[in-house]
Amino acid sequence: MNMNYGMYSSQSIKASLNMKSALLKTLLTLSVLFPSYALAAVPSISSIAEQSVNKGQTFSFTPRLTSGSNSDVNWSIAYGPDAVQISQGSGTISWDVSSSLPSESFYIGVQASNADGADIEYFIVHVGVPEVVHVGPSYDIKTLGPALRANHPAGTTFVVENGVYSTQESKIGLRGDGVVQMPPGGNSSAYSTVMAQTPGGVEFNNEAKIAIEGGTGNPFYLAVKGFFINGPGLTIVGQTCDGDTSCEPHHIKIEANGVNIKDTQGFGVSYASNILFENNYAFGGLRTKFSFYHVDKVIARRNVARFDWVSDSPGPQNTFSFYSTTNAIAQNNIAVDSDSPYFWQPAEDAGEFGCPVTSGGSQVQFVRNIQLNSAKIWGNMDSQGSNACVADLNNNISWDVRPYAAHIAARGGVDIDHMTIGQIEMLQPDTWLVNGFPQNSRGFRNSIIHDANTTNLFYDFALGITNAILGRTYSRTGIHNINISSTSASINENDGSGNSIDTDSITRLNPIYSLANPQGSLKYILRSEDNTNMSNLDDSNEALGATVTTLKGATGSMWGEGQYNTETGRPAWPFPLQDVIKTRMAQMNYSGAFYAGDGPNKVQVGTAHLSGQRGFATSGKDLTYYVWGYLGNAVPPMNVSAQTDGTDTIVRWDPPASAYKSVITGYKVYDFNPDTKALSNPREVASNQVSLTVENSG
Repeated sequence: MNMNYGMYSSQSIKASLNMKSALLKTLLTLSVLFPSYALAAVPSISSIAEQSVNKGQTFSFTPRLTSGSNSDVNWSIAYGPDAVQISQGSGTISWDVSSSLPSESFYIGVQASNADGADIEYFIVHVGVPEVVHVGPSYDIKTLGPALRANHPAGTTFVVENGVYSTQESKIGLRGDGVVQMPPGGNSSAYSTVMAQTPGGVEFNNEAKIAIEGGTGNPFYLAVKGFFINGPGLTIVGQTCDGDTSCEPHHIKIEANGVNIKDTQGFGVSYASNILFENNYAFGGLRTKFSFYHVDKVIARRNVARFDWVSDSPGPQNTFSFYSTTNAIAQNNIAVDSDSPYFWQPAEDAGEFGCPVTSGGSQVQFVRNIQLNSAKIWGNMDSQGSNACVADLNNNISWDVRPYAAHIAARGGVDIDHMTIGQIEMLQPDTWLVNGFPQNSRGFRNSIIHDANTTNLFYDFALGITNAILGRTYSRTGIHNINISSTSASINENDGSGNSIDTDSITRLNPIYSLANPQGSLKYILRSEDNTNMSNLDDSNEALGATVTTLKGATGSMWGEGQYNTETGRPAWPFPLQDVIKTRMAQMNYSGAFYAGDGPNKVQVGTAHLSGQRGFATSGKDLTYYVWGYLGNAVPPMNVSAQTDGTDTIVRWDPPASAYKSVITGYKVYDFNPDTKALSNPREVASNQVSLTVENSG
């Protein structure tokens, strides 16, 4: 897909890269509108056939440009396993495949960009796969069903040709007539994979759906990748096993799939274990988008969801729901543009991120998740009798939100650390931003609260040791190291002792960067800038607030596998698969019930139309620039790279999304001294260029 770019705007922004003896930093400089320039050759990458490699070998492939030139192209990996690398100049892709990697088939996305635009090409690499079966109109096997009904070895990959499939002949699971269509069960050395030719390229609708059930085939060590399900949903269900855990689905990877939810199912898992949901996207109707019910060892990583509409789906409304689910992690997920509450039938708002416990306790880590432009609460971390949600919130963001009830219901054993909360407009009077009732919350610290329009900030926090929560007790540290600004809300902990808030550690600084407040830390909601007013204020002498600039958890890793919950160091931006996600979300069109009022007081007043083309899914925008640019400041250049020939170095970066080009006259590239952090020797780069050759820098 080619993306044409026009003009760009910015304020001082830095992106650094290591050089041989120094660092170079590219800086964009705030200026005035520059004239439009003629588009030249937007890069276009030739289609790449499926590739194969054995475990323990090195995969290498050089893509070919059909337009554009290697001399001015910035190559990058847009999608794929963490170990995949790319060379500037040639664009050669390389991957040292571990000998211990289970057999599986993977997507790799390669991007070529220049000043005029960019192109991403996705292709498949089969790693140690014993058999590859192709289905679709161009092949002898026209639909998936006959291929799945045949005998194939564990670790087989089934590739479905791009197109639209609508009948039960393409269903994965148990058909209505009792016919089983499942891939062969895999094992710890080989995942059986069913995947679309390219991510989002295969659409399932009507009777074509994905419904994996315990007792139907062998739902173990499977991977399902790249499908767009327009209505029917994608589910993994173990209730059919009647408590026989040996029958329940386990070790299943759901990757790069999308669901436009209508009135049946979205993404749902129940009574299963060792489940990975990675880089999926959900939008449309129903009261939950991602639902995990009685699941153990589940990771939801880098998924995107938008809560659009709910009709004829009674019950609490959740975007990501970890319901009576244990050993769960939510990493780098984004709930975005859930801004259509008058299309939601009246019901309890259980939040964008929540963990109900009416059927048993939950244990969840919420790490580096983002809620942006929403009418939903952040989440309900529930407590019901002896059941509670023990939740750890670390480096999460909630910005520009208009919730009805308490924004964070921290009712279980909840610990909140390094959170950035801003522009919160509470619709229900006399409520709390963070409700700690009934004093189970372990603490709230090292965070930023800005522009929270509510009556009270905190309720029912306490110090000391908790009562038993899911069989153990926890230390409660109260509320400390918080910066609170631009709010008239009172601090109310209501614990009877009056000492759960360390008032000496509460600061009242304006964290928002502007020309009038250059010490403000927040140019972007994603981080606090170095050496600004939020620096050195947390309990480790680091910055307050969330940092969501890199990815947590190795790509493709399941619970307990190496680096499944560690820092990868890989940039989180550009957000993986954002081109496919935007395209599919923008296509949504819904007409249905329209409500007036707020919260549970809504009443239907007629019908209306809701478009998917809103927020980030509009012309000239993408998810990365939408999130980074939300405070109105220019976005740092993405995919900054360097190529040296031993003498000179070429520095390159990607062009911005077109909606964010408006007032830049050019770029500057400086020498950077990593010891003194001093900048020197500025070099001018024209506004219509995205590269610079630095002579004698090798």
